[in-house]
Amino acid sequence: MQLVEVLYSRTTAHFGEHRVLKSAFNKFDTDNSGAIDFNEFKHALEYIGLHTQESGLPGNGGMPEVVLEALFRKYDQDGSGQLEYMEFVNALLANKDVGQLG
Repeated sequence: MQLVEVLYSRTTAHFGEHRVLKSAFNKFDTDNSGAIDFNEFKHALEYIGLHTQESGLPGNGGMPEVVLEALFRKYDQDGSGQLEYMEFVNALLANKDVGQLG
C-alpha cells in the first residue's frame, strides 16, 4: 500500500513495522488523545501528499472531501468517529499479505 511505503521512507529503516506505524500514528494524533479524528486524518493525508479539494493545500485538484469521509468511515471499524491505533494499523495493512494485526 502506498501509505505504508511513504511512512517507511520517512522513518529509519531498521525500525520494526509496529514501531514505524506507532510513530506515524502518534505524529498524526496531533492532540494526543490516543485516537485520530477526521480532521487529523485529513492532515495525515496532506502529509503524505493526498490533498483535498475543500480544505487542503492551495492549488488545483485534490480529492473531494466526501471521498475522504467515506474512507474514514470505512477505517473506523467501531463507528466511534475516531481511528484508534488498531483501526489505523488494520487500515494500513489490510492489503498486505500478512493480514490484519490485533
